[in-house]
Amino acid sequence: MKIIVCVKCVPSNAVYSQNKEPALLDRIKIPAQINPFDYYAIEEALKIKDKFTGSTVTIICMGPITNEEALRQGYHLGVDEVILLTDQCFVGSDTLATSYVLKKGIEKLGQFDLILCGQQSVDGDTGQVGPMLAVNLEIPFLSNISNIEAIHKQELICTSKTDYGIQKAVIQFPAVLTVQKGMNQPRTPSLRAYARNKNKSVRRWDIEYINAKRERCGILGSATQVLKIHKVEYLNHCEFIEGEEQQIADTLRRKLVREGVDLADKSAVINTKAATPIYDKHESKYRGLNQAEDMESDNIYVFIEQVNGNINPVGYELLGEARRLIRSPNEKVCAILLGNQIEMLASELIMYGADYVYVFDQEDFICFCEEIYMPVIEALIRRHNPSIVLFGATVYGRSLAAGIASRLHTGLTADCTRLSINPADGLLWQTRPALDGNVYATIVCKNTKPQMATIRPGIMKRLKMDRNRQGFVIKLKASIPESVRIRMIESIPNMYRNNDLGQAKIILAVGMGIASETNIRILSEAANEIGAYIGATRPVVDAGMLPNECQIGQTGKIVRPQLYIACGISGSLQHISGMQNSRVIVAINTDEKAPIFQAATYGIVGDAMSIVPKFFQKIHSNN
Repeated sequence: MKIIVCVKCVPSNAVYSQNKEPALLDRIKIPAQINPFDYYAIEEALKIKDKFTGSTVTIICMGPITNEEALRQGYHLGVDEVILLTDQCFVGSDTLATSYVLKKGIEKLGQFDLILCGQQSVDGDTGQVGPMLAVNLEIPFLSNISNIEAIHKQELICTSKTDYGIQKAVIQFPAVLTVQKGMNQPRTPSLRAYARNKNKSVRRWDIEYINAKRERCGILGSATQVLKIHKVEYLNHCEFIEGEEQQIADTLRRKLVREGVDLADKSAVINTKAATPIYDKHESKYRGLNQAEDMESDNIYVFIEQVNGNINPVGYELLGEARRLIRSPNEKVCAILLGNQIEMLASELIMYGADYVYVFDQEDFICFCEEIYMPVIEALIRRHNPSIVLFGATVYGRSLAAGIASRLHTGLTADCTRLSINPADGLLWQTRPALDGNVYATIVCKNTKPQMATIRPGIMKRLKMDRNRQGFVIKLKASIPESVRIRMIESIPNMYRNNDLGQAKIILAVGMGIASETNIRILSEAANEIGAYIGATRPVVDAGMLPNECQIGQTGKIVRPQLYIACGISGSLQHISGMQNSRVIVAINTDEKAPIFQAATYGIVGDAMSIVPKFFQKIHSNN
């Protein structure tokens, strides 16, 4: 087998050159390292090489010459060839331009069987390059792979971890897979390997060698531009609570009751599934596509993600945000709904803000599959030419949006936390955390349409259900190609409770300040008494003390509970970006100067293991 691993080199520190427009990360002046997520892709490739005699592994990367030293690590691990695509024309590339350059480099390599990518990078965290590269190469792709179970001559069987559980699929070669963090244990080079490979050099390929078009590389080929970079600012003014432990517990309970936090409801999860209304009662109108009213190009389209007839809560949040962005009565919010036996959900979407709902209700969509979903949504967008298209930043939404953006050759901004329309030119300003949450970047898509974005779940506010809203349900039939290169063969629902962490009302999050198996067990038992969910920082998850489903932050889940209790969490910006929109934040830390207090509503300087159980006991005894 011939395996290619696409890697990215990331800076150890973020340095922005503010005197340029758009603002660019100065990657030449700072040391580089291989993106930590990409080591799992390299290891998986090497495992395949070890198993199949005659297999080769090639690393390919786009970046400045200064990346060479970091990339040489590939040789020490056992990679056969390392290629660096480097040219001044590549500077400033967004994911669309990056995927094009990688495509041209891969085509120069010739035939291949499999391309592996890390799921995301620690600095960009978009997860877009893998799907975009596959679309450019016109081959199938699967994202978030957690295990490659079997490899046959023409195909492989793999499992992917989604927001809903485990999905097993068969995919034909050649293909692109983006692999999950933690799917294997990356190997460490031996001293003998360093000595054996010390004279091997990284091959450099420039724009002329790979025969790439200049207008599709770098800034010229980028559909998105960074408009501005700004530091994270916290609006909370932390009120510290002092006294003995029992006194603190009593005071905190009184303050939370005054804040309106519901401490008596043990359901722990916000009810997001409204009762399905009767069409006659709602008076929805059905029209075929040829009868639909002409769509204005300034409309906003929203992809509604559903599984087994259950709408992902981020869909309601997207509808609410889309309504907020509407500037005139002529602009409409249009929902796109694909699935099997899901037509009854359309009326509910109208109640939550949709003016039009395009429904593709057929057995072909019983399981989510990018290869089937992408052409259907692309055709709808091309027909109606919306100004903006929004997706949830879920496992499904991120890969689907990236593939569609590549097919439309337009820009896509990942994991947005804020959207606004600039009144001067009508452009969508898309703000997202970047560089591990250390800064926020505002991004625009000036020259292509539609403007596309994925939105982190739990960030935007949904509208209240309005049973009197009127709208149109447009039923459509999609043609599915006879030859589909991906086949879903099994789906295992996620039975882990924290699968719904993003919808929890109360979250108790633990950091390395108190993390141990004993402490986590004690806090979990206490939290369970009031229906609270357990969350964690990335270091706690990386240490294996809690599963990935518990991670909160830029590279984990975004949460917005009524009450967030941070125990022993120092407060990295990466973590705070995932929970700062909680209604009330209580921070407990022994270090009075911990950054977490800057984002907290109430602060307690002390030992969380002494305070939290007493606080939960106080809640339990009063309910």
